[in-house]
Amino acid sequence: MNNYEHKLIRVKSIYYYMKRKKSEVNTHELADEFGYSTKTIVRDLRILEYNNLVVNTGRGKWLAG
Repeated sequence: MNNYEHKLIRVKSIYYYMKRKKSEVNTHELADEFGYSTKTIVRDLRILEYNNLVVNTGRGKWLAG
């Protein structure tokens, strides 16, 4: 699996986790859940935000749209 495929799977996993949770999640919670740094999680969330799939509700909290 190449880096692009790995990143795509990670981003999709984060999105599906957030959709199942149906409530706000914070960056640290996602980092703990998936075992990645908060910087990686934020980068992935920005991709989802750019595609209008999640919303940054402030102070490191995110909500799936």
